[in-house]
Amino acid sequence: MFKKIIKNSYLYLFYAFLFTIPFQKRHIFNLATAKIGDIFVEWQTITIYASDILFALCLIFWVINLILVKTKKQENHPTGDHSKGGNKTNPFIFILPIAIFFFSLISVFVNYNNYLDHNVAIFRMIKLAEFILLIIFIILNLNTKKRLISAIYVLITSGVLSSILVIIQYLKQQTLGLTILGEPLVLPVLQNVAKIVLDNGNVIMRAYGTFPHPNVLAGFLLASMVILIGLMIYQLNNYGLDKPKYRILTILLSFGLILEFIAFIFTFSRTAWIAFVIALAILVISLRKKIVIALNNIKTNSFYHPFIIIILAIIFIIVAQWPQITARAAIADQNGDKAVSNRAFYNQISFNMIKSHPFFGIGYNNFTSQMSKYTNQKIEWWQYQPAHNIYLLIFAESGIFSLLSFLGLIIVISYQLSAFAFASADKQVNSSIFNFVCFSILVAFLFIALFDHYLWTIQQGQLLFWLVLGLTATKINQQKIEK
Repeated sequence: MFKKIIKNSYLYLFYAFLFTIPFQKRHIFNLATAKIGDIFVEWQTITIYASDILFALCLIFWVINLILVKTKKQENHPTGDHSKGGNKTNPFIFILPIAIFFFSLISVFVNYNNYLDHNVAIFRMIKLAEFILLIIFIILNLNTKKRLISAIYVLITSGVLSSILVIIQYLKQQTLGLTILGEPLVLPVLQNVAKIVLDNGNVIMRAYGTFPHPNVLAGFLLASMVILIGLMIYQLNNYGLDKPKYRILTILLSFGLILEFIAFIFTFSRTAWIAFVIALAILVISLRKKIVIALNNIKTNSFYHPFIIIILAIIFIIVAQWPQITARAAIADQNGDKAVSNRAFYNQISFNMIKSHPFFGIGYNNFTSQMSKYTNQKIEWWQYQPAHNIYLLIFAESGIFSLLSFLGLIIVISYQLSAFAFASADKQVNSSIFNFVCFSILVAFLFIALFDHYLWTIQQGQLLFWLVLGLTATKINQQKIEK
């Protein structure tokens, strides 16, 4: 037993790492110098998070395990999967992330003298390497059903607990004082805190939870909800509702989904709301046969009440928050919300940067420090932010080759998943449900990436994005034996 724990220690550390994604306690090492002029700028910081430490330990123990424990060749093969039917991971899924890192590194070298702080440039490249190692680790290690399901349960548990904190914070309209979990100091009266201004003049703070912005929280909850829905489909397909324990599990998952949906509404993130609908549409299309089986199991066992409660809860929260929802429904700037005009401003700066530096960009993570050179408009202190479109941001910072590598990675992962689906349509393994679940999240994220930058620039967003990329690309090896 002890040997097994030691052997699998890197997996336990990885699950702990997954659990900490929303709870981002951190330390900033260069707080006094992370500035542009006299203005503190988040993107100029050298910051270590609790999740960074856990993932670093995970990698160390993984390497030690590879050295000390003789493993089967198929478990450590660089293509990851050796299941019947030649279902192997496309090598470009490994090559293209490395290419992104390579071209980003070149952009740093080419523009090295233009960085305000060379240490920040080096640190951000180390962070990019961390995210690329994350996708590689996931593909090589979450390739059995047992490991994948364990990771899914950890993510859902973390999501439900986060949702409870979010709901309490929103109802109280103030921070809960959970700085130990990374909760920011937020109050409706504070400047630059995301708020909703109603027609009657009332100001309502959007929910932050333990995230730096409601939009980032919304992205996390979107992923957690879709994964939770996928788990319910998986459970209903494989275990049904005949036994009491599976009925109890269905009730618990339903309750968790309700909490997450309520918290999701409280973020009032318009882009995430639309992205969630897109993810659900893709999920229904790709898993329609599985969904029919799940619905038949519900009908056969007359086990309707958890799902009726879900529907009623959704209707209730939408009706209760309708004034706030309608206040956020407008696309144009209003009531002091300049989301549209600011995005246009950042995009124009991106275009100017791309025109001047099309091949290798202005330097990875160098957008905010260089943006004043590419606009005649005065930049306010709160406007020092990356472009709110990660495709333009990658192009502007790292150049065309980095952008093509990024797009190529998305295409290769999508092609691999579609090829597997068509080739194995008649004997598709049940655990592949989660590949399609994660693909639906990935498409939703790619939509969000058109309007926000956090999936490429903010810790929780970056972890989510590379995590979903890895889970979508992972092929479940049914022949692999868990010991």
